[in-house]
Amino acid sequence: MNRLHAFVHGSALRSVTLTLLTLVPLVGFVVLVQRGAGVVEIPHYVAPAGVDVKPVGPETPTTIDPTRIELAGVAGTTSIPVRITGKAKLSGLVVGSDGALAVGATVRIARLDGAMTKDLVVGDDGRYQLPDIAGGRYFVRAFLAPRQAQANPMVFLLADGENKQLDLELATFDGLRLTTALAPDPTVLDQPFQLALRLARQTVDLDGIVRATPVPGAAIDLSGLGTLEPLGPTSGVTNSAGQVSFDFTCRRGAPAQVQVLIDPPPNPDGSAATRASATAPITSCDPPPPSTTQPPSTTSSSSSGGATTSTSAPASSSSSTG
Repeated sequence: MNRLHAFVHGSALRSVTLTLLTLVPLVGFVVLVQRGAGVVEIPHYVAPAGVDVKPVGPETPTTIDPTRIELAGVAGTTSIPVRITGKAKLSGLVVGSDGALAVGATVRIARLDGAMTKDLVVGDDGRYQLPDIAGGRYFVRAFLAPRQAQANPMVFLLADGENKQLDLELATFDGLRLTTALAPDPTVLDQPFQLALRLARQTVDLDGIVRATPVPGAAIDLSGLGTLEPLGPTSGVTNSAGQVSFDFTCRRGAPAQVQVLIDPPPNPDGSAATRASATAPITSCDPPPPSTTQPPSTTSSSSSGGATTSTSAPASSSSSTG
């Protein structure tokens, strides 16, 4: 043991005995201070020879990289519910193509985000209303199967708390519909062409969609042909697709349209169908396009005294080499 004498701060001087315990290998040292002693100054000590003491640096804070933390997955999904109730209101009057109240018609109101769809039935007063809905973009259309539907649905933005008056008008979709096509179109003067007809019966389904159902077995007769030259019969019967076609040669002075007389089969409910007439437009017979074929060219060449001259027709050109 080594003994150390130090002086206590203050006016009185007294001896303090410090005992230094040295451990080999050096792990540390313990300083024992006599109870009742004052504060002392301890000189700098050097480790014994052969003992390696590593200096202790400042503490290094520990930094955690959150991107390297792996969490176990959990079942389920996280979503925010869409609010479909609010203080807005939609209401209005629904009438048919004849102006009469469309009693019993369906008014379909849907949010464009798919959060809500409502079908309302028009009352005896011809009106509908949908209160307490949230704002948003809406799609509205009305229909009354099997004959009436809204031709152009309404799409608009409804503000929350808005009281919107939206009147709707239905169009009638029933009876027969004739569509026509020409091949070629336009027709060419003094050239054959084909007139194709398609007959369908229009109905409105339970979702308000207008459907065109082919009408097979309808008798078709053409009249008012003018200078059109038939290349076959001018009457026929529609096939299972509701189609029938006729062949003509287009002559100068052809009419702008021909008359189509339709004798349809009985209606789907067994009732007798009413004969109908329509028109099929015919584009004017255009003159044939100018010919792009040129007469063959003739080439002659002669040589004299080392010079060569060539001539081509009809586009003439000459070249000389000396």
